[in-house]
Amino acid sequence: MDARRPLVVTILAATLALPLACGGGGGGGSTSTDTTTGTDTTAGGNGDTGSGTGSDTTAGGSGGSGGTTTTTITISGTAKVTSADLATAAVTASALPTTADAALDGATVSLVKITPDGTETPVDIGTVTTDASGAFTIPEVDPVEAGTGADTDAYYEVRVTKGTVVESIPVAPEADTTVAITPETTIASEILGEVTDVPGLDTRPVPSASMIEAVVSQTAADVDALKGSIDIPSADTATQATEKASFTEMANGITTAGGNAELVARAARFESEYLGLVADATTGASDYAAYLTRLVRAACGDPGESPVSLPAIEAAAAQLAAGTTYTLQQVVEAYTSVVTTSTLTTAAVVDALNTARAGLDASLSGSGSGASLGVDASLLLVGHGRTTTYAADTALQADVILALVEYLGYLDAGGSDPCPLSRLDVAKILGALFGDSSLGSLQIADYQLYNDSGFGCDESAGQGHLVAQVQLTVPDGVTVSSVTVAADDPAALGGGPITLTEDAPGSGLYRNSDNGNCVPEGQTITYTITATPSSGSPVTLEVSRYHYHVPEPTVFYRGQEIVTTADTPTSVGETRPLFTWTPPEELLAQITGAPADATVKYTYEFAHVDITASPVGPLSACDSNNAGGELHLYDASAFIPTVDCDPAACAAASGLPEENIACRLNIQTYLVDADDRFQSQAAGTFRYFQVVPAP
Repeated sequence: MDARRPLVVTILAATLALPLACGGGGGGGSTSTDTTTGTDTTAGGNGDTGSGTGSDTTAGGSGGSGGTTTTTITISGTAKVTSADLATAAVTASALPTTADAALDGATVSLVKITPDGTETPVDIGTVTTDASGAFTIPEVDPVEAGTGADTDAYYEVRVTKGTVVESIPVAPEADTTVAITPETTIASEILGEVTDVPGLDTRPVPSASMIEAVVSQTAADVDALKGSIDIPSADTATQATEKASFTEMANGITTAGGNAELVARAARFESEYLGLVADATTGASDYAAYLTRLVRAACGDPGESPVSLPAIEAAAAQLAAGTTYTLQQVVEAYTSVVTTSTLTTAAVVDALNTARAGLDASLSGSGSGASLGVDASLLLVGHGRTTTYAADTALQADVILALVEYLGYLDAGGSDPCPLSRLDVAKILGALFGDSSLGSLQIADYQLYNDSGFGCDESAGQGHLVAQVQLTVPDGVTVSSVTVAADDPAALGGGPITLTEDAPGSGLYRNSDNGNCVPEGQTITYTITATPSSGSPVTLEVSRYHYHVPEPTVFYRGQEIVTTADTPTSVGETRPLFTWTPPEELLAQITGAPADATVKYTYEFAHVDITASPVGPLSACDSNNAGGELHLYDASAFIPTVDCDPAACAAASGLPEENIACRLNIQTYLVDADDRFQSQAAGTFRYFQVVPAP
């Protein structure tokens, strides 16, 4: 069974220094400024009055202050093409293995500089082509700065083209570097260029050089691991058009496939978002709260409920907005003051962090083994670029503090807890750290208020069914007598408040169970959530939700729309087929009146099902992913299952006849707010398929 690990993502702010060399001065005459570029970094001295030259060959001037020589770097590398593309690329015959990847010789090499606003500027490198072994060298390249959040940040794409075959690799080197361009690195280029857009940001800050390198290495490893289970798209653009499979679609798919590529792609996105928020003078606490809410959900593998309460998130966001930091030792002390059973010490935590960090950096900078980076790695990625080593007095921002609190819970559990935030009293820990005792009181910790389709409401009359879910944090000794939801529109909820029911005594999770809780669609409604304790004052929260009848996406396999039933599954040629569907921005455009901060996101489920059952549902004995109630929200438009579609193995595991078993894709579509809380949900989109190997 697919076990998704928690996914906390990277926020990097590494600054790359641009080395400068001073050019020569000296001797009688006018001041001379040397603008020579090259790999020679020899510096000339500041000029003295008199005759003579500096340490380069530029004639000196009288009393000159000396010039500057900008250090340049060299990018060298190789390009390979897959055996399937050999004929298209017309690779020299002598260089060809018959099955393995082969050198791409005679290809034109180009260099493109990409800035945060997406502008691609070709760099003049003269004429560079790959040799018979696919090797090339690009000299005298200006270094770029990445990961600072500045508008001047940039990275390069090195591209090779031969006929209609095009491949690339993203890179932001600090010094001379060697790259290996392959179809996998081209997918990494697409991840950085297309998949890691940040909704709400007009520009997308460039991730740090180390994060770009991590995206490349982990994507290559994950794609390589899928060979044999899925067809990797051709590097030939003409073939991509014919087969309806592109690198962009594969980039979307690999970042939803549950591996390291998904982890680092989310890391790059959150890093960019953090940098963008810090750089924007208009960023407020609510913007940071939305960022933190999504980050902590990612930390625990995207559960349905936030593992950190809303008041705690808001308190952390206020600290982040104010630029307040706390030392690692202060965080450990706040944690152990609340988790009294913990035996962690600051010294032990520092040692654990530095040891794990060294291992993580080695994994991210390497070619990638395909093995999971692990829970501790995903937690260490937060704030990865803000410090290289940890000490007791290391200053930490609030987002890194949340990751550290989870890491402490992870260490306390011996590395076996996939979501420490969900069991820790994070609000009380933050209260101890921030000096805010109110964080330990009765709180409305989280909520979901959204409409889905039907369920006792008249869709033809523009009604949606309200799903109400409220999570409370209830201190010891406090009893809650009721939780209600009221609407400001008399046409909603039958004109009166509804009372929610607790899932299980002591759980603090309250839901509505009446299918007749109807709300009008196409408008914004303000709700008031009220939690009333048996003694003391009620706690209230006002929230506005936009309800709409969200359309279902259109689903494709290799460019063909698929509309299937359990009785007529679509035939596919791969055990882990790449499905695509309506891009979220296209579906959002169909939702009239959607709030400015709203986006469309999807969840998907892959499962083996018994097509003769009623109702049809996932078979628990068989492989699946996201079939256990997880809510991995994606704004990607493609997905690759993390397990094989294998009815024969499922039949053996379940005891059912193989002919009764098909594989099912279940896509759920949501209109969400900036916090990723639902506002509206479309009807479920179910597609059935079976694997029919190519003859």
